[in-house]
This record gives sequence, C-alpha cells and structure tokens, in this order.
Amino acid sequence: MNILVLTYDVPATTSMPGSPRLFSLCTSLSQRHCLTLVTPSQSEERYRSFLGDPTAERVFKEIVILPQPPAPRWWGQQIHRLRQEAHFVTRYRNAEYYADQCQNIRDIVARNAIDVLYVDYAAMAQYVMDSELKTPAIIDLHDCGTLLASRTVQVERRWLRRLALYAESRSIARVERSLSRVFSRIIMNSRIDEEFFKTLDPSANTLTIGNGVDSEFFTPTDGNSDMTKLVFTGVMNYDPNEDAAIYFCDAILPLIQERYPQV
Repeated sequence: MNILVLTYDVPATTSMPGSPRLFSLCTSLSQRHCLTLVTPSQSEERYRSFLGDPTAERVFKEIVILPQPPAPRWWGQQIHRLRQEAHFVTRYRNAEYYADQCQNIRDIVARNAIDVLYVDYAAMAQYVMDSELKTPAIIDLHDCGTLLASRTVQVERRWLRRLALYAESRSIARVERSLSRVFSRIIMNSRIDEEFFKTLDPSANTLTIGNGVDSEFFTPTDGNSDMTKLVFTGVMNYDPNEDAAIYFCDAILPLIQERYPQV
C-alpha cells in the first residue's frame, strides 16, 4: 500500500531527542509498504539530523516539508478567540495557510495514489478533516488531549491560568469529538486515555497501542550490573513525564533509600 504519514514534525529516530514511537512504526511499515512523510518541520537542524541518520534512509519514499504558518493577523486572532478554538487550530487564525495545507494534502494524495492516511497527533488532523478526501484515514492521538488538559486544570494554582486551561480543555474536547467523522480508527497509547475518550465519543472506533520495547536490541548484558543506580527515561519536555520524574524523586526514591541507602 501507499501510506501518507502526516505529522507535526519529522519523527525522532533512536539517535534523536523525542519519542521514537512514530519512527519505529514507520520502520516496520516500510518493510511491506511505500511511505510518504508530510510534515511542517519545526527545525532545520532537526531535519538535517533526520536526513543524516542512516536508519532513516530507506523508511520514506518521499519527504514533503510543509511551510510553517505565518504570524496570525489581528482579525484572524479575534475570530479564533470568538469561536473558542483549540490553540493548534489554524482555520481562522491563518485562513489562507489553512486552505493551502488542505490543498497540499489533496494534491499529495492524488499524486502518490495514497491508499491510507496515518495522522500523528490531533494538530495535523484539521488538514485531513476538511479536505473532503475519500481515502481511509487513521489517527494516533498518543494521549487524549481533553484528559491531559483537564488534569492540568486540577493542579494549576493560578486562577487566571486555570480558567484559560479550562477553556482550552473544552476546545480540545470539541475537536476530539469530531474525529470519528473522518478517522475510521483512533489510537492512543493508554487504556486510561482510551476509556476517557469514549466518554467524549462513545461511537468512536478506538484502540490502545502501548509504547513497546525492542526486546531483541535491549537485552540484559552478561556482565554484572551496578544495582545502586536507577535510570528514569522519557521525553522530559512532556509535562506528564516531568511530573512523574519529580514524583518519583519526592515520594518513591526515599522509600527505596530507607532499605538501600546506597541507591
């Protein structure tokens, strides 16, 4: 099959910062299918790192870099606010850019005879949902954005920030409720997120695919390990991971060190 992979940035290889979830999936798919990557790359340096990684050479048949959105016009900003859109929606804030990207997706689908679209994260879904495509589409949300925003509201102490986060959670919920109109499968990496998503849209066809580990590559060594050292691994510019690391250090590590002070 010809698969179009639409994501907000070039996927992280195992030698790049960021989650390798998407790249690992694409690497597996490329063994049997032809992949086209479409992304508004966030960083020229990151894009060069991706192209220079030998593991990425044979994964994608074509890479299409979409332009970054321009600075929003004042009037577009006001319409965006009046319509209470989620922060990532460009339809009113950058109307011309939004229309151009919808057209770009249509053109790429037609030119490459795409059989299925695989969209990574909700921010890119907007350019598929309003493109009037007949091509089957799947989206990987990773997390339920509404649940994440709602939890952030609960821990935020500043009332103005809390009010803004509450409004954002409602905006994201509207986006997530509409996804099943276009996407035949909605994927998340946690059953908790999937269960919460079903409260937003009980009719959605959802699936949980957890983050995995390459057990052939990551195998125990024959030598002795240093049992006094622990490793916490994760993408640390992602708030839940940062929160988890802090919670571990504050609440769990002291319990371990009571029994094993050398850890």
